[in-house]
Amino acid sequence: MLPLGIIEHDIRKSGETYKKKMGQIRLYDKMEDKVAIVKITPGMKPEIISVLIKMGYKGMVLEGYGAGNVPIEENSLIGEIKKATQSGVPIIVSTQTAIGSSWMYLYECGRKALEAGAIPGHDMISETAMTKLMWILGSGVRDIEEIKRIFLKDVAGEISNARNAKEKRIWEYSL
Repeated sequence: MLPLGIIEHDIRKSGETYKKKMGQIRLYDKMEDKVAIVKITPGMKPEIISVLIKMGYKGMVLEGYGAGNVPIEENSLIGEIKKATQSGVPIIVSTQTAIGSSWMYLYECGRKALEAGAIPGHDMISETAMTKLMWILGSGVRDIEEIKRIFLKDVAGEISNARNAKEKRIWEYSL
Protein backbone atom coordinates (compact mmCIF):
# COMPACT_ATOMS: atom_id res chain seq x y z
CA MET A 1 0.00 0.00 0.00
CA LEU A 2 1.04 3.60 -0.36
CA PRO A 3 2.39 5.36 2.71
CA LEU A 4 -0.20 6.74 5.11
CA GLY A 5 1.62 10.02 4.86
CA ILE A 6 5.00 11.69 4.76
CA ILE A 7 6.66 13.48 7.66
CA GLU A 8 9.31 15.96 6.61
CA HIS A 9 9.13 19.65 7.54
CA ASP A 10 5.36 19.14 7.70
CA ILE A 11 2.93 16.21 7.83
CA ARG A 12 1.05 15.26 4.66
CA LYS A 13 -1.57 12.53 4.85
CA SER A 14 -2.15 10.44 1.74
CA GLY A 15 -5.72 9.43 2.45
CA GLU A 16 -4.70 5.74 2.41
CA THR A 17 -6.17 3.66 5.19
CA TYR A 18 -5.65 0.13 6.32
CA LYS A 19 -8.90 -1.62 7.13
CA LYS A 20 -8.54 -4.22 9.81
CA LYS A 21 -10.28 -7.51 9.28
CA MET A 22 -12.88 -8.06 11.93
CA GLY A 23 -13.12 -11.35 13.69
CA GLN A 24 -11.49 -13.41 16.36
CA ILE A 25 -7.98 -12.31 17.25
CA ARG A 26 -5.50 -15.17 17.35
CA LEU A 27 -2.16 -14.75 19.06
CA TYR A 28 0.86 -16.85 18.13
CA ASP A 29 3.64 -16.98 20.67
CA LYS A 30 6.07 -19.41 19.07
CA MET A 31 8.76 -17.98 16.82
CA GLU A 32 11.81 -19.73 15.37
CA ASP A 33 14.76 -17.56 16.36
CA LYS A 34 17.26 -19.31 14.09
CA VAL A 35 16.40 -17.22 11.00
CA ALA A 36 19.03 -14.89 9.50
CA ILE A 37 19.03 -11.89 7.21
CA VAL A 38 22.03 -11.92 4.87
CA LYS A 39 22.80 -8.85 2.75
CA ILE A 40 24.35 -9.94 -0.54
CA THR A 41 27.52 -7.98 -1.21
CA PRO A 42 30.02 -8.03 -4.07
CA GLY A 43 32.49 -10.88 -3.55
CA MET A 44 30.39 -12.59 -0.86
CA LYS A 45 31.29 -16.25 -0.53
CA PRO A 46 28.32 -18.56 -1.26
CA GLU A 47 29.40 -20.92 1.54
CA ILE A 48 27.95 -18.48 4.08
CA ILE A 49 24.59 -20.18 3.48
CA SER A 50 25.98 -23.63 4.37
CA VAL A 51 27.83 -22.23 7.37
CA LEU A 52 24.64 -20.69 8.77
CA ILE A 53 22.79 -23.99 8.27
CA LYS A 54 25.59 -25.86 10.07
CA MET A 55 25.18 -23.34 12.90
CA GLY A 56 21.55 -24.43 13.20
CA TYR A 57 19.73 -21.75 11.22
CA LYS A 58 16.37 -22.98 9.92
CA GLY A 59 15.74 -20.27 7.31
CA MET A 60 17.24 -17.19 5.67
CA VAL A 61 16.27 -13.96 4.03
CA LEU A 62 18.79 -12.97 1.37
CA GLU A 63 18.73 -9.28 0.51
CA GLY A 64 19.34 -9.34 -3.23
CA TYR A 65 20.23 -6.58 -5.63
CA GLY A 66 17.49 -4.57 -7.33
CA ALA A 67 14.54 -6.79 -8.20
CA GLY A 68 15.83 -9.71 -6.12
CA ASN A 69 18.91 -10.57 -8.13
CA VAL A 70 21.61 -12.87 -6.78
CA PRO A 71 25.07 -13.69 -8.16
CA ILE A 72 24.89 -16.50 -10.76
CA GLU A 73 28.41 -16.49 -12.19
CA GLU A 74 31.39 -15.61 -10.02
CA ASN A 75 30.48 -16.50 -6.41
CA SER A 76 27.14 -17.91 -7.61
CA LEU A 77 24.63 -18.50 -4.85
CA ILE A 78 22.45 -20.83 -6.95
CA GLY A 79 24.07 -24.10 -5.83
CA GLU A 80 23.86 -23.13 -2.15
CA ILE A 81 20.23 -22.00 -2.50
CA LYS A 82 19.34 -25.31 -4.17
CA LYS A 83 21.18 -27.35 -1.53
CA ALA A 84 19.47 -25.43 1.29
CA THR A 85 15.95 -25.65 -0.10
CA GLN A 86 16.32 -29.33 -0.99
CA SER A 87 17.31 -29.98 2.62
CA GLY A 88 14.21 -28.14 3.84
CA VAL A 89 15.74 -24.77 4.71
CA PRO A 90 13.66 -21.99 3.11
CA ILE A 91 15.51 -19.16 1.40
CA ILE A 92 13.55 -15.94 0.91
CA VAL A 93 14.95 -13.33 -1.50
CA SER A 94 14.03 -9.73 -0.72
CA THR A 95 15.54 -6.53 -2.09
CA GLN A 96 18.06 -4.08 -0.67
CA THR A 97 16.31 -1.14 -2.29
CA ALA A 98 14.42 1.27 -0.04
CA ILE A 99 11.47 1.42 -2.41
CA GLY A 100 10.93 -1.63 -4.50
CA SER A 101 10.00 -5.24 -4.70
CA SER A 102 11.61 -8.59 -5.26
CA TRP A 103 10.32 -9.38 -8.77
CA MET A 104 12.73 -12.22 -9.35
CA TYR A 105 11.26 -13.35 -12.66
CA LEU A 106 12.45 -10.16 -14.41
CA TYR A 107 16.09 -11.14 -14.92
CA GLU A 108 18.02 -14.36 -15.38
CA CYS A 109 19.75 -14.05 -11.99
CA GLY A 110 16.42 -13.90 -10.19
CA ARG A 111 14.82 -16.65 -12.29
CA LYS A 112 17.74 -19.02 -11.60
CA ALA A 113 17.28 -18.45 -7.86
CA LEU A 114 13.56 -19.23 -8.21
CA GLU A 115 14.39 -22.41 -10.13
CA ALA A 116 16.79 -23.36 -7.31
CA GLY A 117 13.90 -23.09 -4.83
CA ALA A 118 14.16 -19.53 -3.50
CA ILE A 119 10.91 -17.87 -2.42
CA PRO A 120 10.35 -14.28 -3.58
CA GLY A 121 9.82 -11.68 -0.88
CA HIS A 122 7.78 -9.52 -3.29
CA ASP A 123 7.15 -6.15 -1.61
CA MET A 124 7.86 -7.16 1.99
CA ILE A 125 10.81 -5.42 3.59
CA SER A 126 13.47 -7.82 4.85
CA GLU A 127 12.52 -7.45 8.51
CA THR A 128 8.91 -8.29 7.72
CA ALA A 129 9.97 -11.28 5.62
CA MET A 130 12.20 -12.50 8.46
CA THR A 131 9.46 -12.12 11.08
CA LYS A 132 6.94 -13.91 8.87
CA LEU A 133 9.38 -16.77 8.26
CA MET A 134 10.11 -16.96 12.01
CA TRP A 135 6.35 -17.23 12.63
CA ILE A 136 5.82 -19.92 9.97
CA LEU A 137 8.75 -22.04 11.20
CA GLY A 138 7.74 -21.44 14.82
CA SER A 139 4.33 -22.93 14.08
CA GLY A 140 6.05 -26.20 13.20
CA VAL A 141 5.64 -26.10 9.41
CA ARG A 142 8.64 -27.80 7.79
CA ASP A 143 7.43 -28.79 4.31
CA ILE A 144 9.09 -26.33 1.93
CA GLU A 145 6.06 -26.11 -0.38
CA GLU A 146 3.73 -25.41 2.56
CA ILE A 147 6.17 -22.77 3.86
CA LYS A 148 6.11 -21.14 0.41
CA ARG A 149 2.31 -21.26 0.23
CA ILE A 150 1.89 -19.61 3.63
CA PHE A 151 4.70 -17.12 3.04
CA LEU A 152 3.19 -15.86 -0.22
CA LYS A 153 -0.27 -15.40 1.33
CA ASP A 154 -1.17 -12.01 2.79
CA VAL A 155 -1.88 -12.54 6.48
CA ALA A 156 -1.96 -9.04 7.95
CA GLY A 157 -1.41 -6.55 5.15
CA GLU A 158 2.31 -7.33 4.86
CA ILE A 159 2.23 -8.27 1.18
CA SER A 160 0.29 -6.75 -1.67
CA ASN A 161 -1.42 -8.60 -4.48
CA ALA A 162 0.91 -6.90 -6.99
CA ARG A 163 3.16 -9.45 -8.68
CA ASN A 164 4.78 -7.26 -11.30
CA ALA A 165 5.89 -3.68 -11.77
CA LYS A 166 2.78 -2.70 -13.74
CA GLU A 167 0.47 -3.80 -10.91
CA LYS A 168 2.48 -2.07 -8.18
CA ARG A 169 1.63 1.54 -7.43
CA ILE A 170 4.65 3.81 -7.24
CA TRP A 171 5.24 6.08 -4.25
CA GLU A 172 3.98 9.56 -4.88
CA TYR A 173 5.66 12.39 -3.04
CA SER A 174 3.08 14.97 -4.07
CA LEU A 175 0.73 14.16 -1.20
